[in-house]
Order: sequence, then C-alpha cells, then structure tokens
Amino acid sequence: MFAVGSDQVWNTRFSYGDKAYLLSFIDDDKKKISLASSFALKELPQAYEDTFKKNLSTFKALSVREANGKEIIQKQLNIDKPVEVILDPTLWLSREQWLNSIPHSKFKKTE
Repeated sequence: MFAVGSDQVWNTRFSYGDKAYLLSFIDDDKKKISLASSFALKELPQAYEDTFKKNLSTFKALSVREANGKEIIQKQLNIDKPVEVILDPTLWLSREQWLNSIPHSKFKKTE
C-alpha cells in the first residue's frame, strides 16, 4: 500500500499540481490511499481538475482534513467514492502517549 497525506499536500498554490503528490508514479493496480490530506483551498483551480480527477479516482481510500477537501473530491471532481474527514494524525495521540513514545534523553545540561 502507498499513502499520501500531510498539511497542504494538495495545495496547488505550493505544489503546482505536482502529480507525485497524487501518487501518479504508482501503478493503478497497487493500493493507494490518502491519509488526512489537505487541499487548504475552498475550490481547486479549474486548470488542475483533470489531473486530480484522473489520479484520485485510482485511490482505494480517501481521507482529508477539511470538509472543503471532501467537497472538492465529491462535488467538484465528481469522484463517486466515500471520503472521510479526519483529524491531523498528530492529534490522534494524547500528550501522555506522545511523551511516552519518545525516548528520554540522557543529555544533561551543565551550564
């Protein structure tokens, strides 16, 4: 399985529609998913619609961070697949879980 996701990973103002962020280099018979991907846009610029539709249509599962992302995929791109709106993965764990997962440093400040 191959996954893409991150803050603003599909924001065309910064990525300029780079197909690598749409996993275009992965064969369509492989499982591709998005994990809390973000467009950080209210609407995808029309110039990128065909590229996003072609590539996101090959994903096995789609999840985004914002309701706008779900709207873009389902309404603007007309991709007839379930799209989940989920939290940023950094928010999946509590403060205590994060602290317990990080090894404690042996560094001692002397001054």
